[in-house]
Amino acid sequence: MGWEPVITVMDREPVITVMGLEPVITMMGREPVITVIGWEPAITMGREPVIAVMGRQPVITVMGREPVITVMDREPVITVLGREPVITVMGWEPAITVKGREPVIAVMGQEPVITVMGRPEPVITMMGREPVITVRGWEPVLTVMD
Repeated sequence: MGWEPVITVMDREPVITVMGLEPVITMMGREPVITVIGWEPAITMGREPVIAVMGRQPVITVMGREPVITVMDREPVITVLGREPVITVMGWEPAITVKGREPVIAVMGQEPVITVMGRPEPVITMMGREPVITVRGWEPVLTVMD
């Protein structure tokens, strides 16, 4: 069973959806919206970055300048540093890191690695046996690596 990524471009905003046990990535509007379902956490980002980890994983929520963090379960480790909140979840769950205005989300472990850098040109990369998906500008690019 491999990845079955579906890429759809609506208006000028690219929409990327990956279905299956793999994460689902969707970008809507100027602010990229990333949603990961399954064993993976759900990540949602907008003007006020909101990070939510659903399932057996902890629930992390960052709203406004002062982040609000809620931890459920003993496995992950959450760290907030500086005025620009940095959230890291380590353990069985993937590691999520958000930094400043240019949010960087990284999922590490057995699961693929997803990285989003910059608002205007978000870049999403999945490494491992799964394909590598990269979105640059208004035209998304899908690359499959063996």
